[in-house]
Amino acid sequence: VEPEAVERCLESQPGVVEAAVIVEDTDDGPRLVAFVVGEVESAALAEALARSLPGWSRPERIERLDALPRAPRGKVDRAALSRGPGSPR
Repeated sequence: VEPEAVERCLESQPGVVEAAVIVEDTDDGPRLVAFVVGEVESAALAEALARSLPGWSRPERIERLDALPRAPRGKVDRAALSRGPGSPR
C-alpha cells in the first residue's frame, strides 16, 4: 500500500485541507492510520474511502488534528504522528 495514494484520496474529499497516512506496526501486522486537518467527520471520510479504495488500502483509523506536526524543514513529521498526541518528542 502506498500511503501517498491514500493521502491524495483523503485530500480530494470536501472539507479536508491536508492529510497524512502512516503505517503502524501492530501484533496483528501493519495497519494504516490517517490524520486529517479540516472540518470533516471521520465517519464521513471512512464512508467516502469505502467507495473509492479497496478494503486492504483503507485506513483502520482516521484522526482529525488541528494541524499536522512539522519537522524543522517543514515536512510532515511522521515520527511524531506515530508517537500519538501528547507523546514526548
